[in-house]
Amino acid sequence: MTDDTQPDAGLQTPILRRRLGRFDWLIAHAVRDASWLEQLERPQQLLQPPAQPLKRRPAPGQGVVRVRFEGDPPAEMAVKHATPRGLLETVKWTWRGSPGRRAFHLARRLQATGFFTATPIAAGERRSWGVVRESFLLTRYLAGATPLHLVNAQCADRQRRLGIVRSLAVLYAALHDAGFHHQDPSQANFLLVPQSPAGDAIALIDLDGLRQRAPISPAAAAADLRRLLRRGRIPRRERAWFLAVYSRSRTKPVAMRRLLDAIGPLPRQPTFPHCALNERSLPETAPPAPNPHSAPAAGLPSAGPGPGDPPQQLRLGSLRWRVRSSMLTPPVETILAAPDRFLEEARVLKPSRSAAVSAGGGLVLKRHNLRNWTDAVLDLFRGSRARRSFDKACHLERRGIPTARPVAMADQRVGFLPLRSYFLMDEITGAVPLGRWNGDKRAACRAVAELLARLHRAGFTHRDLKGANILFNAAGQPHLIDLDGLRRVRHVSDARAAGDLARLAQDAPDWQWRLTRADRARFLCDYCAARGLPDWRWWWRAIATRSRTG
Repeated sequence: MTDDTQPDAGLQTPILRRRLGRFDWLIAHAVRDASWLEQLERPQQLLQPPAQPLKRRPAPGQGVVRVRFEGDPPAEMAVKHATPRGLLETVKWTWRGSPGRRAFHLARRLQATGFFTATPIAAGERRSWGVVRESFLLTRYLAGATPLHLVNAQCADRQRRLGIVRSLAVLYAALHDAGFHHQDPSQANFLLVPQSPAGDAIALIDLDGLRQRAPISPAAAAADLRRLLRRGRIPRRERAWFLAVYSRSRTKPVAMRRLLDAIGPLPRQPTFPHCALNERSLPETAPPAPNPHSAPAAGLPSAGPGPGDPPQQLRLGSLRWRVRSSMLTPPVETILAAPDRFLEEARVLKPSRSAAVSAGGGLVLKRHNLRNWTDAVLDLFRGSRARRSFDKACHLERRGIPTARPVAMADQRVGFLPLRSYFLMDEITGAVPLGRWNGDKRAACRAVAELLARLHRAGFTHRDLKGANILFNAAGQPHLIDLDGLRRVRHVSDARAAGDLARLAQDAPDWQWRLTRADRARFLCDYCAARGLPDWRWWWRAIATRSRTG
């Protein structure tokens, strides 16, 4: 074990650099003599029980837990673990540092500037031949903190909501004055910590999307605000109050009209049930407050209460699988041990040169074969088709969009080149493709319209939308499958959305049931109503134009 004290640039307190086991750690000077530092030699054990998962559905390659260290005095920490997903992320982390170390230094700079964030305790990374393999970040746990999106959905106190809007505007103005801009302003990345009688304090967490670029230009500030207002989906009247407070809070005040012109058009509909500037939207009685014992740790947003389901690495035979912990059952292990045998013995759904799909026992296994060497080289940077499908399915599941539930994935590689990849998922019970659906036609059109509206609202576009890729289960609910054409763009423009609908319209003549002109009009009316769009006729013309040119 080595111990080296280094000053942190721009900060008065030094940090310690220690080698513990296979990890290089940066440790805050205040905890240099803590008894629990010995546990950092094997930080993977911190992720195991009795650690409490803080994310119900963590992102692929990440794990977030709450750990209590016994000592004098005892300490509660939030531990965030990250592993690179693919060659591109490995190269980026090796070049600019692991996310744990970058967040550690950024949190110290934020605290030195006067911003409220989770106190960084330690950051470690493991390298092999100079390449980053995994990283850890330890921060203080903020008791009683609640993510902003939960407060927006539950709080009915008008004065408190006005205070939150004002605090968020002042925070963004101070960030821009200090040269910071936020590329990932999800409302889960802001924690509210009650501080009576001063009101709520907003803590910045999950700093991966925060960048420091001084000075912030007016165009960059407007882009920051546009991302916040679109992704945060703040109701229109609260949005106006937010921009007014922001423009006054800058060191050099910004004209409100110029700010609105720079931000551009935003969604019209409110997406949260209550608005502080509209008395009629507030309920007569406030809903019950969330349990403070289930509040997420600092720096680590939670998708809701309940146990976590982090994917784990499992080597069976020559394949290293990434499998969801809650779904690792004996039948799943049998398939993972011999995937090719399952493809031959189970019910074959799709035999082809590019992919083989078989189903059995309530599970579906898809094997992606090597089509050409160009795809193999591209997969080095973007990840294999199975890995991308697994990640996309996890994203859809977190957004509540029906799809086949992902179970596991693995890559078969020769050196670094992926030759084959496997994707295991749940089978959709009683699946019937949209083109062969024989149920209520009007109900089917409405369900598909609402599904696609939810998909576009969540920031996804499907470049291969057709009847065979939408399956109805036994309950008549549509599910998206074959996610190779799915792409996450965060904000789906009208042109992209119209292109998706035009591709679906071009496939409609091949369906077994006839889609009349009235059915198409009702479909567009339901789609526009689900997205809060005013003019369905514009969509009719746009789809017709793309169908003719296509």
